[in-house]
Amino acid sequence: MLDEKTQSEPEAEPREKTEAKEKPKGKPVVKGQAKAKVVNGAHSVAVSPWSKGKHKVQFKAVEAFGQHLTASHDHETGKVNPNYAKIKADGALQMRDRSSVQSLSQVNQMASEIEPHFLGHSANTTDGAPIVGSDYQGHAGKHMVESGNGRVMALQQAYKQGKAEHYKQHLIDNAASFGLDPEELKGMKTPVLVRARTSSLSDQQKAKFAKEANKSSVSALTAHEQAQEDSIFLQSIDNLVPTEDGRITNKNNSSFVQSFFTQVMDDDQREISRYTNKEGKLTDEGERRITNAVFVKVYGEGPEIFNPVGPLPI
Repeated sequence: MLDEKTQSEPEAEPREKTEAKEKPKGKPVVKGQAKAKVVNGAHSVAVSPWSKGKHKVQFKAVEAFGQHLTASHDHETGKVNPNYAKIKADGALQMRDRSSVQSLSQVNQMASEIEPHFLGHSANTTDGAPIVGSDYQGHAGKHMVESGNGRVMALQQAYKQGKAEHYKQHLIDNAASFGLDPEELKGMKTPVLVRARTSSLSDQQKAKFAKEANKSSVSALTAHEQAQEDSIFLQSIDNLVPTEDGRITNKNNSSFVQSFFTQVMDDDQREISRYTNKEGKLTDEGERRITNAVFVKVYGEGPEIFNPVGPLPI
């Protein structure tokens, strides 16, 4: 962007040509305003639902791309980010494999369904605005995502696909609640709201913090409760093919498995990825969940008869 002095002086070349030379390609210039990279906001506290540990945090807005925000994995390929911090405690903060088709589909689905209200205030470390740390050896001042790598990857993907303008506008409209300056946010191209951890932690404590922050705070259903719920949404088992081994995983039942994903999980890739491997095949856990649901659907809901110990008699 040309400063006022340059603009007031006679120009040797046509204005359009001069501006074309000095304006960086792909980076819009905000008139009268420097391009912000990090905007500091209010201080808050985030609590781990598991250890009940309280951590001091500060709201910040950082650009989605560049050195100011480092996610554990690439938002497009799912490959491990070589610039992501490693610690002595266990070598890594994030152990998830995000390169599978299911994981990438999950990120794309999240990117197309960005809900700003879920990415802001939260008393928990497990949800809300992602939590970052900037006190890693060799990465001083850089924001490493400790909780919410999937959320950050989805936001990066959403910005790339042009689907995050409503998120940016939400941050601007609600800037005061985060202690942020809305004018500074307007000067950012791809702002992401984060909570920067200000509590000092050892490497071992960081590893524990990241592990707890990435666990769901919602109590899991028991196998029987899950089977009862699934059987309600499982509208039909007409395409379930009886097999000699009684296994749901038999290739003849691929259509039924897909219909289960559609009827019970609404084709939600975030949930489906928990029960399939890299090749998209059903895992043992996935087989148990579907088998249990079919058992309850066929034989009833009473817990006294719910005791499937092997393949179904189909």
